[in-house]
Parts: sequence; structure tokens; C-alpha cells
Amino acid sequence: MRAGPSLLLTAHFGNWEAQAAAWRRLGVALLGAARPIRSATVAAWVARIRARHDISVIHSSVPRSALRHLRAGGCFGLLWDQHSPSGMQDGRLGNFLGARAALDPLPFFLLERNPCPVYFGVLLPGGALRLIPLLDPTQSGSHAGRQDWEKLLARRYHRVLATLVRARPELWHGVLHARFKAMGAYPGHRDGVG
Repeated sequence: MRAGPSLLLTAHFGNWEAQAAAWRRLGVALLGAARPIRSATVAAWVARIRARHDISVIHSSVPRSALRHLRAGGCFGLLWDQHSPSGMQDGRLGNFLGARAALDPLPFFLLERNPCPVYFGVLLPGGALRLIPLLDPTQSGSHAGRQDWEKLLARRYHRVLATLVRARPELWHGVLHARFKAMGAYPGHRDGVG
């Protein structure tokens, strides 16, 4: 990830800021995307953590900024288990723990315009970083067509995430996010949340 453009897909598993800080310490030119935090107090606290660890995060003009960062040879990071209304609208769905879940189309958009290796990154308890290769569209024969590599990437990502969640469910915060709240009814469930 230090040698050229790459895409780092991760999840609400463990602490993203600690993971991003660890990659930065290893010399990875990481730029992340995040949704703005609604609580001003929490947003200010997270901004201080990110500033202290030199974690660059964008909240707007994400596709354009991410593509520019990749073309400059950087690594772009995204919590891919995030709620994705656009994934629901265009039918990009993955299978996660036996249920359908919408996929943010941003990684597909970026890979179409700037093919690069894709990894799943995670910071495990105890501080060990793991980098799991998911896809490398720059390798000849790595995918036959766009739909095939999109499905392959989604399947591999969800397989890694499911393995992590099964091993350490207490470290996964994704179940609190709207993407997964729409997968089934539960006490307090709101219809139409997706």
C-alpha cells in the first residue's frame, strides 16, 4: 500500500481511527472517507483524535477527491459496511451472514477509473494489523467482466467480515448502523430504513 495506489476496505470492526493511525505510522498515504458525525461533541472529539494521529478524512466531494488521491499513488480507505442508499437504488447487493445488504458503489466507481489492488484491513485486539488481499484488477486475467469482479469483491469482503464477526462479535459496531437494521425486524425497527 506504500508503493502505489490501493483501496483499503474495512468495517466498523474495532477502532477505525486506531487502525488508520497504525497505517499512517507505517508510511501509508491514507485518505479516508467518513460521513459527518451528527453530534457536535462527538465530532469535535473524533476530529482531535484524527488531528493528533495525522488521519486525513474527507466528508464531501468524496468520489472526486478519492480518485485524485488514488491517481497520485495514495491509498483510499472506506468503511464498506456503511449504509448505502445509492447501493439500494442501483441494485448493488451483497450477501452477508445469509442476508442481502446494499453496497456502496464507490469502490466500483474508483476501480473502473483507476484499477488498483484492493485489501481488507483490520486492527485486531492486541494491536496486530492484518491486511487481506481481496482483488487486484491490475493483474491480467483477474476478472472477466465488470459484473464478475464486482460480485467477487463483494463476496470476498463479506466473507472476511463474517469471519471476523463470528470470531469476535463484540468488536463489530456495524449492526448499529442503518445498513443492517433494514435486514430484519427487531424491537423498535423502523420500516424503510435501509
